[in-house]
Amino acid sequence: MKITHANEVEWTAVSNHRGGQIEFKTLLIGTEGAPDNYYLSLYKAFADFVAPVHRHNFDQVRMGISGKLNYGRQKDILPGEIGYFPEGQHYGPQAQEPNGDCVGLIVQFGGASGHGFMSQRQLREGFKALSQVGTFIEGTFHRAEDARAAQTARNRDGYEAIWESVNGRSIQYVQPRYRAPIHLQPDGFAWQAATGGNRGVLLKPLGTFTERSIELSQLKLSSSAIHDLPLRAGIRLLYVLSGSGACNGNVWTAGTAIEIAPDENVSLIALEESTLFVLGLPIFSRNDHPAAPAPREALA
Repeated sequence: MKITHANEVEWTAVSNHRGGQIEFKTLLIGTEGAPDNYYLSLYKAFADFVAPVHRHNFDQVRMGISGKLNYGRQKDILPGEIGYFPEGQHYGPQAQEPNGDCVGLIVQFGGASGHGFMSQRQLREGFKALSQVGTFIEGTFHRAEDARAAQTARNRDGYEAIWESVNGRSIQYVQPRYRAPIHLQPDGFAWQAATGGNRGVLLKPLGTFTERSIELSQLKLSSSAIHDLPLRAGIRLLYVLSGSGACNGNVWTAGTAIEIAPDENVSLIALEESTLFVLGLPIFSRNDHPAAPAPREALA
């Protein structure tokens, strides 16, 4: 188990391959190179943040905490709402203005395809390397004229350019499993008794996605409630929305992030009424094979 408290982490700027200002509080990271590698953080997007229409070769989940998170024309994630952005699915353009600053929770992770997720270390190093031969403008990488003779790649999405620089090959995308990002409004879901019948423990299932069982839910514990989480074959991530308690002897409060390893026994004890967001990452086995890329005509 890993545990990090947001109030103990400073806001920092990261590689700005998009446009405008954005800061992060890195709370948890996975294992570089693993198909279920992930990055969990709080993020703060300022009014000048912009990004073009783009897609990812990984999955992404965002939850609004304050302000409005824009992810397309007239599309905003409000506080308490959740967006699931599946790999290969286009979204954008993003423009915070005139919505103003916003704060949210973001989890980026290797999707069901098994193609994994580029680590923040790789992203930083790739950004630094490409900054020597070009510039990033409003989310697009523009290669300098004197570098084009040796590098024929056209101007392209900033993340794609970094990924290809780090991996030494062209990026590919799987056929999207969904036609659009999925925008969830948890307040519209009803609470149910959690598995195991523990008194004072309620579960709000929000959805299970893809053949790898990516699971989104919320968990509510009344004061003094005890809940033994069911075993799960994949990584489970928790983010405390409110309240306080302990997890296998480790204290948690609002803003705490917790990673639970596959098949790890974990018991939650609430010291006061508490609500947690729960994300189950895709479940892989040794016999799994990565999904094939989309047909060439569907590639960007």
